[in-house]
Amino acid sequence: MNVTDKLTALAESSPDGASILTVDGILSFAELDRAVSATAKAFQDAGIHQGDIVGMALPDQLEQLVASLGLARLGAGQFVFHGSDTPELRESLARRVPIAATVTHDAVKTVAGAPAIAPPPGTVSELAELPEVTLVPSGDPDLTVFCLRSSGTTGQPRIFRLTQAMMPARMRPLEADGQGGRLLSLTHMDFEGAKRAVYSFLLGGGCVAFFNDVSIRATVDFVLRNNIDFISGSPIHAATLLESYQGATPLFPGVNAFRLSSTLVPESLRRDIMARLTPNLYVSYGVTEIGVIAIAPPKTMLERPEIVGWIGQDIEAEIVDESGHKQAAGTPGQLRVRSSGMVAGYVGDPEETAKRFRDGWFYTGDRCVFADDGALFHFGRIDDLIIFDGINIYPSAIESVLLAEPSVAAVAAFGIDSRDHGSIPVAAVVLAGETTREELLARAKAKLGMHAPLDIMIVGEFPTTTAGKVIKRELADAWRAANGQGR
Repeated sequence: MNVTDKLTALAESSPDGASILTVDGILSFAELDRAVSATAKAFQDAGIHQGDIVGMALPDQLEQLVASLGLARLGAGQFVFHGSDTPELRESLARRVPIAATVTHDAVKTVAGAPAIAPPPGTVSELAELPEVTLVPSGDPDLTVFCLRSSGTTGQPRIFRLTQAMMPARMRPLEADGQGGRLLSLTHMDFEGAKRAVYSFLLGGGCVAFFNDVSIRATVDFVLRNNIDFISGSPIHAATLLESYQGATPLFPGVNAFRLSSTLVPESLRRDIMARLTPNLYVSYGVTEIGVIAIAPPKTMLERPEIVGWIGQDIEAEIVDESGHKQAAGTPGQLRVRSSGMVAGYVGDPEETAKRFRDGWFYTGDRCVFADDGALFHFGRIDDLIIFDGINIYPSAIESVLLAEPSVAAVAAFGIDSRDHGSIPVAAVVLAGETTREELLARAKAKLGMHAPLDIMIVGEFPTTTAGKVIKRELADAWRAANGQGR
């Protein structure tokens, strides 16, 4: 079993089919399969062995994809260093994994004891010219393909391993996916969700497009000119596209699916996307330890705007109370899930593993509820619950109300510890238009009553992790500093 066997099968059944599209041209499945074997052999000749874990620091996504597939074919695992990682964080992560070498152009991105290895060529023409080599893919199902990091907002990132045996469950296509389509991911492959989408689409017989120009106008032109029919990204990508396009008719009439990965896509944003970008909006919810958990298709977007979807294939999911007892539909609690693509635990962190992985389940830490028909709704993190004078206040409720304001671009609600009240509800907002703190407080109070925030802090931007998750503890620290409070 090797995840790249599917690529070899496509090279045999559709040798001339398009696998990669860039501004420089198209790479066929036969050419890509040959390039992957040549890359695997080059890594082997450079001293990489089956079972090694290799770091990658490659901003060019074409290079990263071919290097990734080459390592997988060789039976070596891979760990991606993000461009924003500090040298100290890189060294720490490299020791914890540990890293045998780093595929990079930049010697600065290497770590102690892990020499730099040259990446594959970065253009389709150069890749197409790589020679045929003989290399038998590793078939051990227990070998690591990806060493992943969590996107937690506190402490050191958690690290876990995804094996060859887990990969099929991680590459379930959306119902809109189809062989022969063209995908452009607006999220960089440094991040697990984007890499999973690229792997799934490519190894399902689709063509993956890479476009490195960051300008919105150039990206739109690339999509329209090359008949891109699948786009994946985040709510931020969608909002940026909407901001740059003022037309009333859909910008992407030929797109079959615009996929957003997020637990919180405000109703106003969903409506704008479906009216002005494409009606074919899909929202997926997942966690790195499992992959995609639920998907909401277009037909439910306007009817049930707060839905995060229906549970996907090969996923079991339950809502449980604090004691782990299953809850009936309509009763909220913590979501726990399991699947054949679930990781076994965290590397070097037995305490957190025991907390989150119990009795064959992964406890997500997300507060959710199932409707009678199985639709899943998400109400934020269990540990984000704010208890103010005995009243349970959920940050997601505050965030949903404030995000509905046209003048608000982003919201993060959190609690501030209080000796007298338990925890005080506060919200931080990034503005998209003219308004005042007082106006927002009044509107939130009118809609939420006793569940409204007691204060709103207007900021220029949110502190985030490398995966784009808002670091609420830093916002709470900023609020305390602004209000003369220590931690």
